[in-house]
Amino acid sequence: MENNIKGKVVIITGASSGIGKSTARLFSSEGATVIAISRDKSKLDKVKEEFQKDGLKLEVFSCDISKEDEVKALIESVIETSGKIDILINNAGLGYRTPVEEMSAEQFDTMMNTNIRGVFLITKYVLPNMKKRKDGYIINISSGAGRNGIANMSGYCASKFALMGFTESVALEVKPYDIRVSVLCPGSTSTEFHENIGSHPDEAAREAMIQPEDIAGTIYHMVTQPKRYWVFEVVTRAFLTGRK
Repeated sequence: MENNIKGKVVIITGASSGIGKSTARLFSSEGATVIAISRDKSKLDKVKEEFQKDGLKLEVFSCDISKEDEVKALIESVIETSGKIDILINNAGLGYRTPVEEMSAEQFDTMMNTNIRGVFLITKYVLPNMKKRKDGYIINISSGAGRNGIANMSGYCASKFALMGFTESVALEVKPYDIRVSVLCPGSTSTEFHENIGSHPDEAAREAMIQPEDIAGTIYHMVTQPKRYWVFEVVTRAFLTGRK
């Protein structure tokens, strides 16, 4: 996959908006076969239609990545159709801004199920194909919240801290198979995440944030680097901060 992703099979979770959608657009424009995953089929269909109007191809699958049977069926279908999976971008994630004593167990479980269980499941079922071919790249999208605690975001931070440890451990496991595993930790990004947690930044605040296209470009840069640039470190940690 060095320096060229044309013809590569790329799975992107959480691809109906934000970072996932921007990454899908960039990779599709560069000739990759992009499989966009989201729970919201109607949103995915709109994204696919939008891409088609711009002359871009996109395969879409509705899947709840926290459910093992759905993930297993998804990966089996992709491999049956495409024969391989070259790149997995675990982008799907959600959060709640709630003090810990007011957070419901259901909210906590929902964050854990999407932000870490879902990553575990899709990674589990993608790896056998990558190991068989001794090639592949997995990029997990964590957050600045995976490095530092944030008041009223304890559940979200816990899930993203967990993702950091999961990434490092898996990278060590699959290094002998020449599979790369990296984690990307963006700072505040202009996506729907803020509205979903009850925050409503104004236009000036959004302008100062990282844009989804910035992160998509970083992901593209990561996967197109020759493998020899990566051997010095098992896990590439890329941290992005807002604009000045």
